[in-house]
Amino acid sequence: MNVFIIDDFSGKGLPKIQLEKIMEDKRIKRTKKCTIATLDAHEFYKKFGFKGISSHAKLMEKIK
Repeated sequence: MNVFIIDDFSGKGLPKIQLEKIMEDKRIKRTKKCTIATLDAHEFYKKFGFKGISSHAKLMEKIK
């Protein structure tokens, strides 16, 4: 799924709030591995515990 923030709402921290809520969900907490594909938001996802995958430069994952 792709997520886009409309310009009028940009800069209000919505992606951070959204990802915080997703990561707090009990179904996600039970998941051992989450994978995210990004071209330019690596630093953003690192704040949530994701790290780069050496086999593919644009993928990141968080393993518990």
